[in-house]
Amino acid sequence: MPVDEEKRYPVCVAGARHRPPEDAGGVSGYEDFLSIISDPEHPEYNDYLVWAEKDTDGRKFDPEYFYINEVNRALAKVK
Repeated sequence: MPVDEEKRYPVCVAGARHRPPEDAGGVSGYEDFLSIISDPEHPEYNDYLVWAEKDTDGRKFDPEYFYINEVNRALAKVK
């Protein structure tokens, strides 16, 4: 891609889905997490959603969520 001298880098140009919460336990831990939050009857459902809020600024964790402007605001803080 050509460099745009008006932009700060790095910059995200595309993406999909929310990243796993911190300390999710790798791939298998994230798979377990997704299974639990997809089942409101699971005994740990609420605990896992509350735990994941630390990565969503208080929003309910949605594994399909992706907002490129939010990613780029975070990247703009990288020095």
